[in-house]
Amino acid sequence: MKNLASSDASIKNAALALLARREHSKYELASKLSRKFSDAQKVQQELDALAKDNLQSEERFVESFIRAKKNHGKGPKFIKQELRQRGVSEYLIASYVYENDEDWLELAKQVYTKKFGMTPVADSKDKARRIRFMVSRGFSADNVMSLLSN
Repeated sequence: MKNLASSDASIKNAALALLARREHSKYELASKLSRKFSDAQKVQQELDALAKDNLQSEERFVESFIRAKKNHGKGPKFIKQELRQRGVSEYLIASYVYENDEDWLELAKQVYTKKFGMTPVADSKDKARRIRFMVSRGFSADNVMSLLSN
């Protein structure tokens, strides 16, 4: 339901209410606000003003998002794809997510150990299951294979 009275103050208040809950990308905010307000130009102007006043920041959103996903055991490939879906630029993604970072291998070890413990791989079917799990979590094939070779 779109509100036809798209005043600048009501758009700004709605955006601030969303940002008070968690960081949002500009794309996410635009999407949510466009469902509520019919004037897309006013929505865009308010989003630009929020970014100018540093109330909405793509960098803060990316940092917050990466931290949250790492805490849930997600790897770099998963995080990159999710950021793309949220309208984050490739430049920003590349600036914050380094796939070759040693932290990813450590996180992969933690996720793997939590899921599979210290039990050795039983057979090729079990190995394939473990690989699928880790890849679905967004870890690189190199990280997964180094875990299985230990």
